[in-house]
Amino acid sequence: TDVSKAAQLARLFAEVETEFPPLRGIVHCAAALDDHAVLQLSGESFARTFAPKVQGAWLLHLLSLRLQLDFFLLYSCTASSIGSPGQANYAAANAFLDALAHERARQGLPAMSIQWGRFSAVGLAAAMDQQGRRSAYQGLDSLSPEEGLLALGRLLGAPRPQATVVRLNLRQWVQYYPQQAASRYFANLPKPGVARAPDKAQS
Repeated sequence: TDVSKAAQLARLFAEVETEFPPLRGIVHCAAALDDHAVLQLSGESFARTFAPKVQGAWLLHLLSLRLQLDFFLLYSCTASSIGSPGQANYAAANAFLDALAHERARQGLPAMSIQWGRFSAVGLAAAMDQQGRRSAYQGLDSLSPEEGLLALGRLLGAPRPQATVVRLNLRQWVQYYPQQAASRYFANLPKPGVARAPDKAQS
């Protein structure tokens, strides 16, 4: 089933309703990349990237409104908060997921958008070794699948509309992106070199 196609997804929901126990949760983790510099981005490039992320998540939202779900998970990406060169379209698509989770929460519906960092061994980013090495040099190292599962379990136990899971070397990242680190969006990050007691999962 193509999650971006309304008719296909509606048929799938109908099949689940008639042939399976009640649907209690949704995990949306579809994605597509079409990387370009900003000045080279086209409407078609945005459409290719938005189809699985934006259209897919919106259709899942609409088709599940009458269901009694325990969870509605959206796999976002740190591209929407930290940024990612060449991926403005992908960052925008993930920002939509974050906004949708907040809107569902406002309506009293279960929702959590997780901004995942880069993973090793699995996922879209794992196939791009050179980019992974560059990200590590910039302070954004990879998570292992085991670390991701541990974080997911903790977040499911204490859900919130939006959460970020990333392996961040704060000192390296601030040195590489001083202007971004100084923005109000990151005002609550500890200063590099200043230790603080670890909190529970932060949103």
